[in-house]
Amino acid sequence: MSYTIQLDPQVPVTADQSCYIVTIDEATILRVTVTTDDARIQEWLNLTLLSNGDNIVSIHAEPRPFCCELVPACAQPTIAALFIAIGLHVLVVQVRCSQALPQILANQLLANRRLFFIGMNQAHTSRWLRARGHNLNNCMDVRSLVAGITGRERLQTVGLRRLVRVVLRLTLNPSLSSRFCLLRWWFPNLSPELVMQGSIRAFMVFGMAWAILCASPSMRHLRRRRRR
Repeated sequence: MSYTIQLDPQVPVTADQSCYIVTIDEATILRVTVTTDDARIQEWLNLTLLSNGDNIVSIHAEPRPFCCELVPACAQPTIAALFIAIGLHVLVVQVRCSQALPQILANQLLANRRLFFIGMNQAHTSRWLRARGHNLNNCMDVRSLVAGITGRERLQTVGLRRLVRVVLRLTLNPSLSSRFCLLRWWFPNLSPELVMQGSIRAFMVFGMAWAILCASPSMRHLRRRRRR
């Protein structure tokens, strides 16, 4: 698969927002908003939540944790950016160690009990959020979801490329699994390369969750039960 990213020509770059268009295989177009401003986040939530009838939200954190069991939790990289995907729209929020998450994001998204959050390394992301006072009431690791629906327990430990091949029958470019220098995630402005990788990973998780939860009546029932 091929991927490109460019600034959205219809949205001017401002001090508090950058918008990108990410194209996957010259077909799927993602609209990506990078911001930490409450008003901009409110606009994004108004656009996406109203049209999100399935209440599925993909949440992806970068830099990703190391999978090696020999790496203790204290040695895992600190999360520097959250990628939130709803359909073809992705919100990117940079975070700093000493700063709280934007209040509008916490109140209207993370605390929303109607939403079903799904992601890779969900336990790692949830721990980080809890340490900041935010609890995801209804969340699941996409690997557990795929393993449960397929009955293939070994999928609990595979990477994103393998999951996408199983669920969506797509072959992701190996570049999406690349790890960048950790310091790059802490630059004041994320590079387009980092924005593109995180956005596509978040979107692919959303796509898998949507394909499974919306195609299977039994899984729709499970999602409703978990939301109660």
